[in-house]
Amino acid sequence: MNRKRFLAALAAILMSMTAPAMAQQAWPARPVTLTVMYGAGGYIDLLARAFAQRLETALGQPVVIMNRPGAQGALALDLARRQAPDGYNLTIVTGSSMAVLPHLMAVNFTIDDFAYAGAFAMPRYGVAVQGKSPYKTMDQLIAAAKSGPGVFMGSSSALNTLILADMNHRFGTHFEVVAYKSAPEVSNALLSGQVAVIVSNPPDIVPYLKDGKMRLLASASPARWPHTPEVPTLKELGFHSIDADSWVGLAAPRGTPKPVMARLEAALLDICKNKEFRDVLETRGTDALCANGADMDNYLRKRRVEWGEAIQRANLPKEEAPR
Repeated sequence: MNRKRFLAALAAILMSMTAPAMAQQAWPARPVTLTVMYGAGGYIDLLARAFAQRLETALGQPVVIMNRPGAQGALALDLARRQAPDGYNLTIVTGSSMAVLPHLMAVNFTIDDFAYAGAFAMPRYGVAVQGKSPYKTMDQLIAAAKSGPGVFMGSSSALNTLILADMNHRFGTHFEVVAYKSAPEVSNALLSGQVAVIVSNPPDIVPYLKDGKMRLLASASPARWPHTPEVPTLKELGFHSIDADSWVGLAAPRGTPKPVMARLEAALLDICKNKEFRDVLETRGTDALCANGADMDNYLRKRRVEWGEAIQRANLPKEEAPR
């Protein structure tokens, strides 16, 4: 009888030791939530949905998008960092939100609040004005921003803001930023004349080029846009500002089990190498990128320092914490 009790107790102990591992191996056993910091239909949201569609296949579970726009991404990231680190709460992160925004706003998150699975895309950036704008070249725009009372620029992200703020420092211009919650709002602000210039991404500019509603003055990215190869980069024009290479990646709250993060990283690297997915990114004006979790972590820490120094040079004020 004692022997039976001993064996039963031993079996119970072994089960208790293996239960967590068995539960971890079963991940994911239910839908996964993916927090996106911008509104539905926006540039980052569309990239996130294209990625989530393929992540569903890789994980064998639905990936539910939760849009949480506001404060240039700070609200979503603050929410994401407070979620349970159980593998069911993921979030899209960008270089702009993680490495620029904390210098511009008293945010409630840090790079260390997350574990990173990697990066899968690198958006392109461009400087655009209305088609009927008097500014037909960057030289004319810069001259106006130097001599006038201020040229209003619409922005929906911290990096967009920093690009022209850095130009203010470097070239003595007077660009004044007007913040919006999403890229479509920025495009509408330009089309309606609320602002004179925007720094934005191809999906928010290219559709308006053919009918003449917008004019692209320069690519703010390292290379010219494939859609408009005749338009030079800021660097080619002598107006080089900071490096506009805001990686888009996948993260989870710090403490998410390492086996879960390893599986997410493997899924991300498979997805970003897929030709069909890379073609989707190209149609949305985005360069494909394949970076693992360590690369993403290192990139964010490096850019946090570099962009922080640029913000100090531009003497940009720090806003209050978002609510």
